[in-house]
Amino acid sequence: MQSIFIARQPIFDRNLKLFGYELLFRSADPSSDGFDGDAATSEVMWNAVNGFDLSELVDNKRAFINLTESFIKKPELISVPTKDVVLEILEDVVPDQEVIDGVRMLKERGYTIALDDYVFDPVFAPLLPYIDLVKVDVYGMDPAVIEREMPALRRTVKKTLAEKVETQQEFDFLFDQGFDLFQGYFFAKPNVVQGRKISPSHAGMVDLISRLNEPDIDTEEIVAVLNRDVGLGVAVLRLANSASNGFSRPVESVRQAVVMLGRSTIRNWIMLLSMARVSGKPNELIKMTLIRAKLCELIAIECKEPKPDTFFTVGLVSTLDAMMDQPLDKLLQSLQLGQDINLAVLSQDGRKGAALHCAIALEKGLLDEVKHPTLSLAALIRLHYAAMHWSYSSSTELNVMAA
Repeated sequence: MQSIFIARQPIFDRNLKLFGYELLFRSADPSSDGFDGDAATSEVMWNAVNGFDLSELVDNKRAFINLTESFIKKPELISVPTKDVVLEILEDVVPDQEVIDGVRMLKERGYTIALDDYVFDPVFAPLLPYIDLVKVDVYGMDPAVIEREMPALRRTVKKTLAEKVETQQEFDFLFDQGFDLFQGYFFAKPNVVQGRKISPSHAGMVDLISRLNEPDIDTEEIVAVLNRDVGLGVAVLRLANSASNGFSRPVESVRQAVVMLGRSTIRNWIMLLSMARVSGKPNELIKMTLIRAKLCELIAIECKEPKPDTFFTVGLVSTLDAMMDQPLDKLLQSLQLGQDINLAVLSQDGRKGAALHCAIALEKGLLDEVKHPTLSLAALIRLHYAAMHWSYSSSTELNVMAA
């Protein structure tokens, strides 16, 4: 059975709270001539029960798993738990009587059923009585068609999901059409409005990060910053005392935390916590940023690069434009991070840029675009899973990404 890489794409409710993840299966074998969907589904179902922690993979939310026609026609082969799992019927499934019977049996077993990539084609009408959630593929669809068809669809099924939502403007339109759920990377793109001024809270965050990156700042000033902000100080203490750091005795003061963790690590975590505090964006954006940053750092460690914490910084600031709805080049000018970091973030230049490029491609499941000068795809996938696991445990410990 071929090796599989599992990417995930977040799904949000109308309040932009995380509802679940669609798990996207990709062949991790670069020599493979094709992708066997049945084999992928089989392996993922086996792993969901016996391998990786599915609840961790989807942050204790719902897991959306694609079903091929073969599995729908043999529902007895499906062994994933019914709780918090949504089975998606793919768009290429022919809704003949055997498929309809299989879907009905899955529904009777207690599964939540979704119809994927729906384009208001009446051929799928016989399936709709058994469908809990319809995912409408809105990419390139005429808005007039959506306005015309949505009222009837909303009366027919329990929930509707707009997938391939790419911009804030699209989200606003689809929200007004009554969609319940939204899927796509709109949350990770800036909504830059010409002439908009940076808010006072954002300006304060930029000033703080800029000061932390000045070469003459000393430990005492970092401690003073943390002592003035109770929230930041407590979060740093929790980080220092987390199991992942493995200190033999408890860290009892902010000063001790700064000394033991190191100024670079403390600086990066203050940046992250400040970004999370003022962004007003979905928590998923912070989670994604954390995975990017850690993966960049792990790549640096694997390649024995000097100062791997600067690779972490590259991943950390790569989403700053989306968090603050400001042009990234202007934000970077204010942060005094160094030219190599700026070029890595803006143009994906150099070794730091190569790490960021791999992190972004892996997060989107674009394995064909994962290119690194020294590390294999298998090694990068291993590091990506390690970054996801670290992000899950770290965000839980710090309580900065609670839904």
